[in-house]
Amino acid sequence: MSLPSLPTPSTFSVAVAKQEFKFNLAHFVAFPGFRERLHGHNYHMSITLHSSQISKNDGYVLDFGDVKTAVRKICKGMNERVVIPTKSNVLTISSLPATPPSNQPHISLICEDGSLFVFPLDDCLLLPLVHSTVEEMTLYIYGRVLAELGAESLLARDISEITIAVAEAPGQEASVTLKVLPDFDVDRWEETGFNGAIVKGGEVKPCGAGEYGITPLPTPPAPALPPHPAALTSEGGGEETNLDWVETALLDDEIRARFIAAVSDPQLYTDAELAQLQAGLLMEAEVSTNRSRLTEASGLSQKAILKTIKTSSLLDNAVAMVSKDGRENVVQASGTIRASFMSVVAYMFVAEQGHHQITKEEQGINQHRVVQHENDHALVFHWGFNMPSPVSDRDGVFRCITQKLEDDCIMSAESIEHDQAPHQDGVVRIVARRLLRFSPVSPTVTRFTATSTFDFRGSIPVFVSKSFTTPAAARAPLAALRYFNQVKRAEAFEAADAKELGQLLVLDTDDVRGKRDPDPLEAKLRTFVNRSAVLRGARSTCPWIEVMLKEVLRNRLRVPKGCDKALAEITEGDARKAGRAFANALVANATAEAAVDEWVMTYPALGGLEERYDFVRPMMNAVGGAILAQVAWGVKFRAFLGAGVSWADTASDAYMVSDFFATGRSGAAAGLLAMVGANLGAQSLIVYMQTQGLKKDKWRSMLFEFLTVITFSKPGVDAYRVASGVEQQAGAAFAPLKEMVATKMSELVFEAAPGLVLQMVALMTAERMSKTAILSILISVASTALTATTMSYDMETDPGYKKRNREWMGIIPDLGRTKAFATIFVMCACQACAKAMATALLVITNRSWFVYYFMADHALHLAYKIARRDIVYAPAPMPPVASNMLAPIIRVVFKVVVDFTGTPTFRVPFIHGGGYWLFSLASSQASVFLAVYLYSTYAPPPGGGAEKIDADTLWKGAIALASAWALAFGYLASRVAVPRLRHTLWSTGSGRQAMRTVLNRESDEGKFVVFNFNRLLWESDLGGEVRVWTLENWARWKAESQPWFKAEKVPDEFIPAGELQQLGHNRKRRGSAAGSIRESYREEGGESG
Repeated sequence: MSLPSLPTPSTFSVAVAKQEFKFNLAHFVAFPGFRERLHGHNYHMSITLHSSQISKNDGYVLDFGDVKTAVRKICKGMNERVVIPTKSNVLTISSLPATPPSNQPHISLICEDGSLFVFPLDDCLLLPLVHSTVEEMTLYIYGRVLAELGAESLLARDISEITIAVAEAPGQEASVTLKVLPDFDVDRWEETGFNGAIVKGGEVKPCGAGEYGITPLPTPPAPALPPHPAALTSEGGGEETNLDWVETALLDDEIRARFIAAVSDPQLYTDAELAQLQAGLLMEAEVSTNRSRLTEASGLSQKAILKTIKTSSLLDNAVAMVSKDGRENVVQASGTIRASFMSVVAYMFVAEQGHHQITKEEQGINQHRVVQHENDHALVFHWGFNMPSPVSDRDGVFRCITQKLEDDCIMSAESIEHDQAPHQDGVVRIVARRLLRFSPVSPTVTRFTATSTFDFRGSIPVFVSKSFTTPAAARAPLAALRYFNQVKRAEAFEAADAKELGQLLVLDTDDVRGKRDPDPLEAKLRTFVNRSAVLRGARSTCPWIEVMLKEVLRNRLRVPKGCDKALAEITEGDARKAGRAFANALVANATAEAAVDEWVMTYPALGGLEERYDFVRPMMNAVGGAILAQVAWGVKFRAFLGAGVSWADTASDAYMVSDFFATGRSGAAAGLLAMVGANLGAQSLIVYMQTQGLKKDKWRSMLFEFLTVITFSKPGVDAYRVASGVEQQAGAAFAPLKEMVATKMSELVFEAAPGLVLQMVALMTAERMSKTAILSILISVASTALTATTMSYDMETDPGYKKRNREWMGIIPDLGRTKAFATIFVMCACQACAKAMATALLVITNRSWFVYYFMADHALHLAYKIARRDIVYAPAPMPPVASNMLAPIIRVVFKVVVDFTGTPTFRVPFIHGGGYWLFSLASSQASVFLAVYLYSTYAPPPGGGAEKIDADTLWKGAIALASAWALAFGYLASRVAVPRLRHTLWSTGSGRQAMRTVLNRESDEGKFVVFNFNRLLWESDLGGEVRVWTLENWARWKAESQPWFKAEKVPDEFIPAGELQQLGHNRKRRGSAAGSIRESYREEGGESG
């Protein structure tokens, strides 16, 4: 019997992947139009050798030891370096000679976007790559492996192919399999771009003949700049040409490279130049050290300076001092420029030769010319500007020297005399010293600080210095900010740039917006659009955008006219209607964001405009915020209304306290005072929680906030912050809107509701009906209703709340918001009056009955919540112990607010629930009839000569209140409420069911909202699902750096083990219940439901 034939092996493979086969590199990928930020990876590699046979001598394909030795050597050579792709087509790579103090050569990279990187040569890994991607690295490592193992030796062992695999992160790996060729030349392999694998056709872009293939920087004569814009003509586009000229100069590689080399080498500076730079640094240090003294001496606060130059939201800060005779000025101002570090430096040095000639004339600067180019880092210029009559005009001649320091760059200007800039008759020459400092914040953001001392010679009225010369000296950072915002193209324009654009639009038209004649505004707006690259682009497709913006900036209240046309159909007349409607939207909304939301929803064409241009929405938000802060009916009106209503309510309470004491009812007076005190105490607790974690000016802020509490003006201050778009301070517990809601709830629970009941009891038991007492009650009802209505209105129209809770919030439509406000106000007023009347009648009839009723009502509510496992308040991610301790208290507070106001916002499932909210409202209305019956039947005579109120009067009042409430609610449900959210008015969904709805959302951003809620509400039912979803997506979220992904919100159990260890030092542990609340709200930044 014959044996079956055995199979013949076709391929042997040996794979080696050891833990030590790793190297750490920093890199960024760059190609035309794109550059990553500098970052790093922990790379791991493996190697596989393929052969058709094994050696008959030793039985190996290849000894593992030989492979490991070669790979370890390669990894060691690549470890802890910065990858420099020497064949890049978008990087200008240069070698810098060794200079003190390091005395070692450096490599500089200038990117396509203007970013500059300088690294010590010893820290660089110069690789023959076009892009520093892991794919191209595999090709480089393949060549290194063949060089180490020897191609001929491998072929002798019949190893025909090698696979190189490199992973930059777990699950992210690139590999290449290549044949082993005889006569392999690793140098030729790298010179040809790996046989054309990364360079088309096998031709390599030459990098130069210098060492490492990097071109050393020559020192040629200065290249000529493009023609000055004054020599160019462009009909209707002078400003446009002017900016394009500067941008061309900035993007010229030869100019930039030579300039960077010139300002980076200290040996190129003379002793006199170094002395001037040192004097500028000393002056800056003195001003920075004495900032508070300067402000006190000048009588000019930072706020006053920023207000004077109208840039409080664009510049970071400013200080100044003006001498008594007005001639001496010291100014320091700083701003953040959204451009790369070296771009800002080059702008100030190169572009100053021609840029802003037009804008300088607009600012009263009548002369700005370069007198002499002394060298590559120093120039002399002559600057003259007009002064208001009768003050003589001023001029100055300055030598400006630029130097690149280790971490930033400085530019020092100092007064000199020069033959080519002689004194002029009638013009006073000033003496000044100025230091401009540019510090990189990130690859695309630069901090710009300008410090100046001026002696204007001769006596100048102090008011002229404060209103003219001081602001002019502080505008340098603003000028740079404006320039880079104007030249930035649409593809690079981000939301922060758009916000700046809107603020600049309002700032640059501020002096003409209030005039009746629209022509000056039209001219300034056209100039502004001409200078802005993104607005010019929008105008090319939407020529009516200027007309719309003009009407927006005029900001006149008119009867709005609708327009339902699409973007492609809109005419200039339609654009005018839309622009005029913006003012009405601002009036009807608490914040600029909510106003823009309503405005865009009203006009479909605007929705199409923002879909086409991402910058439109944030720009209009900024425009709206700036307008609201200025107009009488905007932020100021809302602040005065909030404070006025609070003061009126306080005044009526004070009168009633006085009246109670005068008529011998000291118990009622003490009760009302106790309620006011309880409200002040609760608001003080909110202030403490809000301010005790502040990073800056903690005690000053806390003192101010306490002052607003005891003066009863906190509601107005909170309303001002919300309407003006004030952002949450670093370390603050609540966002402004959440702080305002907390303050209003405190006022409702501790003062408004019980005070209203107390006043009604006093009125019903008095000998006579006092008109003043009735007026006080009406004021309290109006105050309570207005507080509840504005609280609901602000939250239901806030774009952020609507987005995060879109299944429940946003019941107020985008159109007809004034009608919605009035409807909710009537409903809340009827609810407040009915509940207070029922409670007062029950208290008068039998106080024990009232206590039983109150306890039974709240016990039923708590039992309902407990039965549905819904007792924990959802949007408060506190520890379990604190959650369970505070849950009943929070639920009682919410029930009181709902019973006495009926505020619609509390209908959401994770607060009260639509079904129980409606039941509470209806039962409160029904309780009035029960109370009238009990009062009429069982109440004893008041005594003291007073008489019981006539039953018919009470029945008529109860019917009137119930009817008015029913009509208001019916109108809200049927005509006002957004149709898709009407069911939330009676829905029986619970908080736990709401969490399921959140997790059913399609986007990860929408699902991530679950971490804003108390984990006790979802962990038992959905914890496993949430954990799997989080672990599966964590690495991707982290890599994408999405703004909504906040690791600190996620409980430890839901974070991958490795990530948790890295995050450990940032994750705070909470102790007390008060600290839990404060920290949880601080983490969510006001973003919970």
